[in-house]
Amino acid sequence: MWRGSRKNTYCAWIAALMAVVSLGAQAQQDPAKRVKALIQQLNSPDAATRRHAAGALGGWGDAGLAAIPALANALKDQDVQVRMSAVESIGRLQPDRQTGIPLLQGALTDPDARVRENALIWLVFGFRPLTKQEVLHIAECLKDPAVEVRRRAVEMLGKCGEAGIAAIPALADALDDEDERVRVCVIETIGRTQPDRKLAFPVLERAVVHGEGRVRWEAIYCYSRFPQLEEPMVLRLAEYLKDRDPMVRAAAATTIVEAGLNRTAAIPALIELVELDEEPSSYAALVLGRMGTEAKEAVKALHGALKSPNKRLRVSAAEALGCMGAAAKDTVPDLIATLEIEEDFNHRLLFALGDLGEFAGEAVPKLRAALNNDDPKVVAAACYALFRIEGDAQPLIPLLLEGLGANDPGKRRRPAYVLGVMGPKAKPALPALSEALLKVLESRGFRSWHEFAWAMGRMGPEGADALPALRKGLEKYPQNVAMHAAVAAIEGRMGEHLAPILAALKAESWSQRLIAAAALGELGPMAEAAIPEVEKLLDDPVGNVRLMAAEALVKLRGEELPGPVDEVARQLRR
Repeated sequence: MWRGSRKNTYCAWIAALMAVVSLGAQAQQDPAKRVKALIQQLNSPDAATRRHAAGALGGWGDAGLAAIPALANALKDQDVQVRMSAVESIGRLQPDRQTGIPLLQGALTDPDARVRENALIWLVFGFRPLTKQEVLHIAECLKDPAVEVRRRAVEMLGKCGEAGIAAIPALADALDDEDERVRVCVIETIGRTQPDRKLAFPVLERAVVHGEGRVRWEAIYCYSRFPQLEEPMVLRLAEYLKDRDPMVRAAAATTIVEAGLNRTAAIPALIELVELDEEPSSYAALVLGRMGTEAKEAVKALHGALKSPNKRLRVSAAEALGCMGAAAKDTVPDLIATLEIEEDFNHRLLFALGDLGEFAGEAVPKLRAALNNDDPKVVAAACYALFRIEGDAQPLIPLLLEGLGANDPGKRRRPAYVLGVMGPKAKPALPALSEALLKVLESRGFRSWHEFAWAMGRMGPEGADALPALRKGLEKYPQNVAMHAAVAAIEGRMGEHLAPILAALKAESWSQRLIAAAALGELGPMAEAAIPEVEKLLDDPVGNVRLMAAEALVKLRGEELPGPVDEVARQLRR
């Protein structure tokens, strides 16, 4: 019986395929004829043929609009896959709103949750921007019996732009949903969309006060998505530094640190979390590391964490200690001991020892042994540490150049970063850096542009031999921020290089804004004319961009950062 069924299914597929080939052959010359052939297939008795036709019609653009009535009928097909494909095709074809939106709104009542979920997706992606009434229609799906549909409704409401504000009251009510995933999704959506604080903050407060578990700490951390929190809000968050839930305490401390107001108030809570040795402990260590010497009172707790059974905490604590300067010099023996048992994270520990510089002198034998490692990232980190401790670049450059030739962009990134740290002392590496840059430009190896250009720019006037390669790169990609910044650093003037970097500060892509802020920070006071534009990024919706902008402003004003590891280093060493 089973074999016969399989044979019949196989024959049906062959028949469907032959029908497609036959009808396609008849309609080779005219898109309208092809669409007509697919419309005919929607009436096929074979479900596979109807599925194919319903899905294929969405790819015919204007010619496919003639199929909208047939696709509307397909929304009533007995086969769920046909209905799902019909929904998608209507969304992709984007007929006039008076036709398309009612069809997809009707699909929100389909008996199958998968069709309803698909209709939500294509209502938003196919017909944005939506009106207030259309948004409220989507908000009704927050009461859907299927949790997947409710979650999708929350997500899609977060993609409705300004009109989505109308759904805030409905989203607030969704905090009472029986499913935790829906409740968490509400918080994430508010964080992504960042509506007016008068609307958002009461919802977050409700989640913290009346919620439980993950919902509470996600809501606390969500405050960090809103730029430049005012002091009363920071003081309110400080009340949660003693919350019964360690995850809530971690979220509150992190948010306070990122807000930049009353940062020191968070340090005792972060220390307590490190000593707790539970889930949020490694994250607390990372936050302390970002604070650098400002959090040097945490050294004792971080030192003790090196002996934790939690591997993530041990490594995070080691990295944080590397940011504490002289206050952490007595921890070096235990950092070396940790290095011996953390083979998977050796490069991170080596970077941490390097961050301590002269205070890590007793680690030199271990560092020299690491130069023979087969992993390029370990070798690069060892080179970094030895250079920071001894200051001699010459014997290390050949090893870094070897890593620079790796095929994997991820393996090239760290050697390029270390050469940049060496600055003018790495001048012998310029020919190889230039060659590597031109190679990745030809292969569109985007991930390595910034590292190579950054390393060249760090050499300042000594990097003049790299100018031909950089200018050739700019001929091909005239808006590339990293290469503009490198040329400016080498020439010692901003000139025509300032405008494209300033333009990138306003880019739609948050990663471009981050790269532009980082580039200006590296140029320092030479680019002080950019300060007003960089200050605007302190209100950026993306937290990483705000952090990079804040550090860039410190550098543009010629001031010192609180530790040896800045956001640029963290990006390049990943």
